[in-house]
Amino acid sequence: MWIVDIDPNPHVIYRYTSTDGVHFGNKQAVGQSSPYYPWHINTMNYPGKSTIYALLTMYSNKGFTGNLHLATANNYTDNFTVQSSLLLKLKDSSCATMKMLY
Repeated sequence: MWIVDIDPNPHVIYRYTSTDGVHFGNKQAVGQSSPYYPWHINTMNYPGKSTIYALLTMYSNKGFTGNLHLATANNYTDNFTVQSSLLLKLKDSSCATMKMLY
């Protein structure tokens, strides 16, 4: 399980492991390649594959970007590589109108 801890500044992505899906431990910090800071993360992988896919919302020193970023990790212990192009871009910062970029 991956979470973004918003207590430290900048925020940190942590990975936890579990053997039963209920009790989690072994907290480890995981890096990411973007110059932005993580705000929220949602991860998934395909059974039998080692690649982890993550959707990230990010912020900068100027504030929340509102854009959706795609990142991958080669396995459970690797840092996330954030793709250079956005998955979704906020069209108007005053509302939640999104522009599909793919």
